[in-house]
Amino acid sequence: MVPVVFQAYQDVSNTTCQRHNMEESNMQNKPVALVTGANQGIGLQIAKDLVAQGFTVLVGSRNLERGEAATKEVGPDARALQLDVTDGASIAAAAERVRKEFGRLDVLVNNAAISNTSKLPGQSIAEYAKLTRASNVSLDEVRAVWETNVFGVLAVTQAMLPLLREAPAARIVNVSSGVGSLTANSIRRSPIARSSALATLHPRPPSTR
Repeated sequence: MVPVVFQAYQDVSNTTCQRHNMEESNMQNKPVALVTGANQGIGLQIAKDLVAQGFTVLVGSRNLERGEAATKEVGPDARALQLDVTDGASIAAAAERVRKEFGRLDVLVNNAAISNTSKLPGQSIAEYAKLTRASNVSLDEVRAVWETNVFGVLAVTQAMLPLLREAPAARIVNVSSGVGSLTANSIRRSPIARSSALATLHPRPPSTR
């Protein structure tokens, strides 16, 4: 005869395992989205919205601990994924994990980006802008920003394409700032178009006299 205490433990253990397996099955059946740079800011909000829409969301983050902290805020259908978009090995490892755990990727949101690497604490945007015009910006600064915002997007997209092709209706979303809007830049009266024109025409700020 099985002792009552052991029998009760076994029942609880079986129930826990069944619940875990059911949760795993439900997660596998949901569409899967990967959001890069999702541990804070816009990426974090995108992750929350996707979970609310029924997605399993992979919270991409350079720092895994920060990603894990963000998943608690996003919800139970979120998983942290270590992903540095400037590191080929990190990208390859992330793609392999997605392949093993899900076998596909339904949505890729390229959100990870940086605006600078050298802005000092307390320095205003205007002060920083004076140091980063095309006429005087550090080439190391340009390379660092492009490594994340341009080549990082391309590298992650290339790595995830085989997984996206396994999904029935995959989507790629590239997040940009307003400055990257072709529409805003084509409207001559828009602030973005005017600021772009001024940056081109004036290597120094125009005189206020």
